[in-house]
Amino acid sequence: FISYELQNHGPLMLIRPSLGSECLHAECIVGYDSEVKKVLIYDSMNTSPEWQSNIDVYDKLTLAFNDKYKNEDCSICGLYYDGVYEPKPLHSSSWKDWCTIL
Repeated sequence: FISYELQNHGPLMLIRPSLGSECLHAECIVGYDSEVKKVLIYDSMNTSPEWQSNIDVYDKLTLAFNDKYKNEDCSICGLYYDGVYEPKPLHSSSWKDWCTIL
């Protein structure tokens, strides 16, 4: 399911270096289940969102919601009408306005 927080703030994007590479790896968190501590993630390697039980990612998500932790290197992910999750451009004029979580 999509959480109340995600409905109000939009999906979250984690941007981090890929393992063994200097390229950035984008992950779009589009939902989470607090009961089983799983997050629904779409990333640049997958064609559709997948549930992951990465506890570190879940803890980051919880920290973001609880403390509104701020990070300059963030953006939002858009849900397009064809149902595909894609990251919005990092350098769009308003992307910093969305840097309220993660």
